[in-house]
Amino acid sequence: MKKLFTVILAVVLGLCCVSCDSNHRGKDFVATVKIGYYEAGYGTEFMDYWTEEYNKAHSDEKIDFQIDSNVAASSIGTSLENEASMNDIYLSLATNWAGWARSGWIEPIDDLYEMTNDDGTKFEDAFISGMDTYGSLDGHRYVVPQSGPLANGFVYSEKIFNQHGWKVPKTVEELYDLVDQINADPVNNDSNSKNDIAPFAWGGQVMSYWNAVVQSWWSQYEGADYMIDFYQNPSAEKYKNREGLKKALQIFENLICTGEGTPKNSLPGAMGKNHLIMQNDFIQGRAAMCSGVYGIVNETKLLIDDDFNMKIFSPAIDGAKTGEDGKPLTISVCSDFDFMFIAKQSNVKDYAKKFILWISTKDMASAYIKYTSGGSPYEYNPEKLDNLNSLTQSMIDATDDHFIVVQSGSDNLINQLGKITCWPMGEPYIDMLLNNKSVNKVLEEQYYYVISKWSQWEKDAGITT
Repeated sequence: MKKLFTVILAVVLGLCCVSCDSNHRGKDFVATVKIGYYEAGYGTEFMDYWTEEYNKAHSDEKIDFQIDSNVAASSIGTSLENEASMNDIYLSLATNWAGWARSGWIEPIDDLYEMTNDDGTKFEDAFISGMDTYGSLDGHRYVVPQSGPLANGFVYSEKIFNQHGWKVPKTVEELYDLVDQINADPVNNDSNSKNDIAPFAWGGQVMSYWNAVVQSWWSQYEGADYMIDFYQNPSAEKYKNREGLKKALQIFENLICTGEGTPKNSLPGAMGKNHLIMQNDFIQGRAAMCSGVYGIVNETKLLIDDDFNMKIFSPAIDGAKTGEDGKPLTISVCSDFDFMFIAKQSNVKDYAKKFILWISTKDMASAYIKYTSGGSPYEYNPEKLDNLNSLTQSMIDATDDHFIVVQSGSDNLINQLGKITCWPMGEPYIDMLLNNKSVNKVLEEQYYYVISKWSQWEKDAGITT
């Protein structure tokens, strides 16, 4: 009997403790907000900072943030549809979110844009130029950008360039000269093949990394007005005779293609590499350059030497549009922003909006740049960006008055289906490399693919029946 009484007493005391803990928890937090995202490429420091600083600034209205940093973009749609493992806020890598919104899985946030953040700035005014229109669909706002535009291009090591006396090229013609210099460097012409340095590191499994320069040359040649019209007022005929893209692909062809089914100016075995192996080759000094920044800082930070000093450069295409001072413009067509949204099924939508409003402040925007080495969609405090890694600082320095952002999204219904892209039938790089297809041929195939699909796209978009 005594033993039974002891067990009952223990259970009762345990329940009391749970009750007391729950009451204490309730007093500490006004709500629990669950946030799901995928940490690869971004890490966790930015989210830790955002949530901790939120509760410091709102001590009378603290939120119990529960973070799941292992939510892949590919799984979000399934979770929303099945209401499984539901989070209140999702941060997603770039994907086509319009289908989720039209399925009723995303909460409209029109009212958020009228709210004022802790800086005293209305949310819609907190964005940098061009980013305030992102996330609109059918007259409503559904998602806000998580990432923002920063300059991109070729990544190089200042340390290695200085050691070999190589100069950073400002034009494509100078880039060709640099490639010749690298190939003629003594390390590539001695008996020791282990110290060879290829001009470029890239991976055949991630040929899309070449878009960082190829698509930039296309838009730089054509200009902002052309690019805006291409995406805002799309038509099948606009895929015909894309002169700037033709010139951009010819540069890739000159740099990489041999016409014999093998690449040149590249590390051995490049076609079989993924982005992680490619980046590892680069930071080990086996290649002078790689195309595209992407997640290279966070994905290599445990391996990279402190004095490697990664930076970017973006050589101007011949015929580039220029500013009034005659200097080439850098026109960034932005289509692949990572974004965040509130799930329709969330029971704490008001607090989820308060958190999103909070991260639009300049200090939180600065923290995002600092901790992720990526761009922020919001205005930030430059003075808070001290001690940045060299690559991020280089990208910020290049985002100057000659850097123009063009949004590739629009109200066009076919565009909203995700069909209006640079490469509607996939990137042509592998076809050019392995199948020796000419630039004219791959662009012609892209055009005829769009012609063959346009009527169906119109039906899918509801334009025709």
